[in-house]
Amino acid sequence: MPDGTIVRADRDWSFDDTQYPAGGAWSPADFGGVALADPPNVDPRAFVVVETEPGIYETSARPLAAVKADRIAAAAALRWQTQTAGIGGFRTDPESQSLLTGATLQAMLDPAYTVDWKTSAGWVQLSAAQIIAAAQAVRAHVQACFDAERAHAQAIEALATAESVLAYDIDSGWPG
Repeated sequence: MPDGTIVRADRDWSFDDTQYPAGGAWSPADFGGVALADPPNVDPRAFVVVETEPGIYETSARPLAAVKADRIAAAAALRWQTQTAGIGGFRTDPESQSLLTGATLQAMLDPAYTVDWKTSAGWVQLSAAQIIAAAQAVRAHVQACFDAERAHAQAIEALATAESVLAYDIDSGWPG
């Protein structure tokens, strides 16, 4: 603006004691000002944009290692989501795994052991053999999630460009 203040079209602002809403039908020229350049439209996962002066931007590529680390972290988040989503009606979060491990130990010590277990379908009574089978299925599911995460991480580490890292499909290959 003529007085040196900078206003942004995406924020409420004031000039000469008058309030203007964000996104209004105005231009800086209407008030004796000049329009500043918008920041460049780049993928923030691969580039950093710094405004060095009002309306002047410098764009630089993020280090490949940082792009890879972010993508590997995203794969880890997908692993956690898949790992804890449950399988066969059994919850697979760490606490549920721990409870199932305890029940499995008791089932191994006492083949006549039964337990009432709450599944996503409701309460069921499980025999010792069913408890052990459920624990094996949950353990296999959790391990398959870690195996998929490791495969994704290794594939991402092998890529040579930020573009290929960002294009890599981390949504496939997870156990169902």
